[in-house]
Amino acid sequence: MGDIKLDAVKFYQDELWNGSGKERGLTYIRSRGVSDKIANKMKLGYAPGRQALHNHLSTKYSDEDLTSSGLVKLTKNGMQDFFNDYIIFPVINNNTCETITSRRCTDRNPKHLHLTGARKTLYNIRALSSKDPIILVESPFNALSLVEWGYPVVATLGANSFTLEVAELFKDKKPPYILYDHDLNGSGQKAAIKTAALLYIACKKVPFIVNMPVDIDVNKYAMNNTCDTFIINVMSTADKAFNCKGFWTMVDKLLKPNKQKKVTKSNTSVKEIPILDIVARLGIEVNNYGNLLRAICPLPEHKEQEESFTIYPKTNTIKCFGCGFFGDGIEIVKRIKHLNYTEAITYLKQIYIKE
Repeated sequence: MGDIKLDAVKFYQDELWNGSGKERGLTYIRSRGVSDKIANKMKLGYAPGRQALHNHLSTKYSDEDLTSSGLVKLTKNGMQDFFNDYIIFPVINNNTCETITSRRCTDRNPKHLHLTGARKTLYNIRALSSKDPIILVESPFNALSLVEWGYPVVATLGANSFTLEVAELFKDKKPPYILYDHDLNGSGQKAAIKTAALLYIACKKVPFIVNMPVDIDVNKYAMNNTCDTFIINVMSTADKAFNCKGFWTMVDKLLKPNKQKKVTKSNTSVKEIPILDIVARLGIEVNNYGNLLRAICPLPEHKEQEESFTIYPKTNTIKCFGCGFFGDGIEIVKRIKHLNYTEAITYLKQIYIKE
């Protein structure tokens, strides 16, 4: 199916630059602030619809193969293309087209269509190879606005498409920056919290959440502002997700379907609270090196910047090979919060132990 999708992408590209989409498709893409250079680089295309793709590919592939790919569907009027008057955004990784997402050239619903498989990947997934922190946005046009400015950025493909499986793509990456729309109804903020919680569960790293201006998406903002303004007024609002209201509640909620034990006085003690949770809530950034979880030592008397602070989830302990600290969650809370033993237990109970 990979060859079919790549051949379809080539067809859609040719339609955009040389065919029926040259006026309609390119006009719409340019109206969204995307340059021809980036449109070409990202292999954007235009789907004229009806039977155009089917007629083009039917000389090479059978109708069974075409319908199996999702690019063509059998209707009462015969074989019809899946995409009809849509801008095409292929998701290409390692010379394979994983899936295709789209945006209609008008505001008529459905505005977005996705091929099967879209919920298992991200738009511009190749950006995950960057050594810089990744920015995560909600749609291809939002992503393209930041690609114009040179950012490594990926986009989710549809509502509720960011799953635990997708979150695992960020393992061994630096904590990403979540840049979702600040909707008037709060849906964007809730989606950002859920995405951050999934990333934490999958990767044991706390991402950043960036606050967009109210009711303005990244694409609209980029069309009316400069990159410098974006850095100063938007990216500067980034904050660790654990500082955002509802983050830990969402983590607990998402863990319940996995049959994790609810933390209550009846089934746990303070010493059984996962050390990774305590470390994260204390704001300690943990990096995964294979079987080792390390961080820069947070203790004020330890001035080194090497990651000698090692976390052991199996024993629920911590050892710093720089300053010599060794202890459990209670001990690290004592040292960082400047509490005595009883005060540290009370602190942990107030945060973790539900009444």
